[in-house]
Amino acid sequence: MTKKYLSLVVASALSMLPVATFASSTPDPNDDELIGLGPGSVPADLMELEEIRKSDSPSWPSMPTFENIDLKLGADISFLSQRVNNNMGEDVATGGVVRFYGTWKPASKAGNENKLVFKVEYRDALSNLPPNALLFSAGAAGVSAPGYNDRGAVLSNLYWGQQLFNNKFSYIAGIIDVSDYFDVYALVDPWTDFNNLAFSTNPSSPTPSQGLGIAGRWLFDSNVYVLGSLADINGNPHRPEDAFDSFFNTAEYFKHIEVGIIGSWNDRVNRNVHITLWQADERKELGIDEDHGVAFSWNTEWHDWQPLIRGGYAKNGTATLKKTMSIGFGKKVHANGDVFGVGLNWGNAAFSDKDQYTTEIYYKWNALKHILIVPGVQYVYKPVNNSEQDHLWLVAVKARVNF
Repeated sequence: MTKKYLSLVVASALSMLPVATFASSTPDPNDDELIGLGPGSVPADLMELEEIRKSDSPSWPSMPTFENIDLKLGADISFLSQRVNNNMGEDVATGGVVRFYGTWKPASKAGNENKLVFKVEYRDALSNLPPNALLFSAGAAGVSAPGYNDRGAVLSNLYWGQQLFNNKFSYIAGIIDVSDYFDVYALVDPWTDFNNLAFSTNPSSPTPSQGLGIAGRWLFDSNVYVLGSLADINGNPHRPEDAFDSFFNTAEYFKHIEVGIIGSWNDRVNRNVHITLWQADERKELGIDEDHGVAFSWNTEWHDWQPLIRGGYAKNGTATLKKTMSIGFGKKVHANGDVFGVGLNWGNAAFSDKDQYTTEIYYKWNALKHILIVPGVQYVYKPVNNSEQDHLWLVAVKARVNF
């Protein structure tokens, strides 16, 4: 079964490679891109803020910029409230997150940029249950709103990044967030797009929390890139003072290598197809077995449509799902960046070997330049751990204000 599934994954992904190939992929030497970071990373958030500030109202409070020392700062406040029809416990969960982030770039020349990237957050539950636990507590094998937890103050990023050889090669090292670059695509950002983990990151891989690690990317002239990483699988952003001890002494790691093709340099996230192999060490103290698996992703941009196909398989199923397949799309509906998104997922639960089906629909509404509101609904058919009902409905609304 494993070999058959893996062969299907590889064959399907390879058959899609020509679809993603469009133009030469020569990087812009002045681009701030590091390794292939996704839409939810600090550089991506700062780039979005910079576009907003270009046509900003001077009355709106914004973080200061220090162009003389090349220090860029940003901040945002996010809220999420969810309600689920549930016979097993809590049915409402609300949470909030405050984030402060930035980059500092010392003197460097175009094509060989280097920078320090940092982000601190405060995450809190505003109800008895944090939003990231609501869907699981209702009996589903899944997570909705993974970033909205009750971990308090966390250090999400503190790493050094550098470009070399005119940005053909790039690396980051320090306190990193694996989900910033692992199996990313255009609609992966849980702060602005899909809430359910089935459509952000990959629910079959045990992606670790933020901790010490290193990642690097090489881009070939043929639009092919190779991206690999080594990260602490026991990362704990709530206790960054333990990062070195955990990385070097406990020495349990999450590793991955990704091979993909991008449409062009400017469309590297919007037009991307890749195959990812990953391996997670045994976590002895937690009693979690070693695991390894494969993920694949295809997404492109056609007029205002952003179709996607994603999937994954894990040998031992130490994450939420052992097997997963998702299809969906995003549809741009307004020049200001509004997006209507739909996702359909089939998953085979890791610990029960039961099938579960998840649908999510959302609307990303840029209400004002600095204010984003995202209402959405999720439907889970046959939640694997809820014997009381076959249908779970979850309604949600999240909002973000940035500065």
